[in-house]
Amino acid sequence: MTVRSVISIPALVLSTSALEVDCFDSCLAVLIGDLCETMVESPGCVGLAAVQIGVSQRVFVVDVAAHPKTKITHGLIVAVNPVITAATDPKQVREGCMSVPDFTGALRRADKITMTAQDRYGEPFEISTSGFEAQAILHELDHLEGKVFLDRVTSVGDVYPRKRYL
Repeated sequence: MTVRSVISIPALVLSTSALEVDCFDSCLAVLIGDLCETMVESPGCVGLAAVQIGVSQRVFVVDVAAHPKTKITHGLIVAVNPVITAATDPKQVREGCMSVPDFTGALRRADKITMTAQDRYGEPFEISTSGFEAQAILHELDHLEGKVFLDRVTSVGDVYPRKRYL
């Protein structure tokens, strides 16, 4: 596994829909390993999509277990070809992103979701979750659709400079 560089806006790969995965082979396993390693080595990171490391494939990883906002967690989620099948109870949230390193933003996200996806071997699974874990999944799924959180804020007043701690 390799820690990969995270691409920042305005890179074209971040504004283009990712391609569906149809080959569940060792190359996919390496990509997933690199996503996990990069996520773990990036302070405060709870999710990472393949497009954020320059790979246009519908794959993301999420693990909110160590985050203080977490109330519900499924541990490490590896989602290939994910689809949201249900989403309810939109709430105002604040998000940041490794691909938008200088800003955070306020936006609305569904608080409860159900997602279907495939695992690293191509086996289908379903997850129903809520709260911060749902928010993280929706954030990563947006990346696969060519969106960053800035595309969801409703006004420039909802964008804030990111606080930096030394």
